[in-house]
Amino acid sequence: MKKTLSVILAALMLLSCASLVFAAEDSRGIVYVTIADKGTLAVADKPVVVKDIDADKAITVNDALYCAHEEYYKGGAKEGYSSYTGTYGLSLGKLWGDESDPDKNYYTNFGYYVNDGFAMSLADPVNAGDHVYAFSYTDTENWTDSYSFFDKKNVKAVSLEKTELTLNAYSFDENFMPVTAPLEGAEITVDGFRTFKVTDENGKADITILLPGEHVISATAPDGKIIAPPVCVINVEFDLVKMISNIFDGISEFFSGLFKS
Repeated sequence: MKKTLSVILAALMLLSCASLVFAAEDSRGIVYVTIADKGTLAVADKPVVVKDIDADKAITVNDALYCAHEEYYKGGAKEGYSSYTGTYGLSLGKLWGDESDPDKNYYTNFGYYVNDGFAMSLADPVNAGDHVYAFSYTDTENWTDSYSFFDKKNVKAVSLEKTELTLNAYSFDENFMPVTAPLEGAEITVDGFRTFKVTDENGKADITILLPGEHVISATAPDGKIIAPPVCVINVEFDLVKMISNIFDGISEFFSGLFKS
């Protein structure tokens, strides 16, 4: 009886370990990917199940972008994506069907980031829940496109609830080191439509959305700048009581502002 019980317990332990390994592998492969094609969002923070496509025993930026093209690009990664080993390691050769100019030698027409930080190469590792962003430059002569990002990637709200976001953008200091700072004067968009809401000197802007469902918040650059469009996915729920409360709050804030001015 004891021997049988031991065998059963051992079998249960093995099954438990196998389940944990499977769960870990499954979750590790889920990465959120954004792809911008010359200033236009093609993929906006979509979850992608990422596999080790190049058999290097790691889940990398290259794997994430390849799998994103397999899932979202018409014709798959074969038509829309490629990578190559160059002067600076594994690099992008084609993104969303756009090919890098080979005459530029080590220069590339693409940029890519992980969790809003620079990625050194496509071989950089990514983990479960990471956000990978790749974009093709609009300015392919001087590469003046700035990577921009919101302080939030995903938010939830109810209809007409105010959501505040902060927009930051990369630039370079006098030593050519990357720095981030709030981006003033950028106009917020929702699902590609103008809102006429503009970020202030602290990069902040608030947005309210009526229609329930999933929406993509982004921004267009102020005059004289080019940005890789930021992304925040907002899920809006319809709640009549809270919506009415938000309406009254908005009216109260409006009249309060009138009296202050």
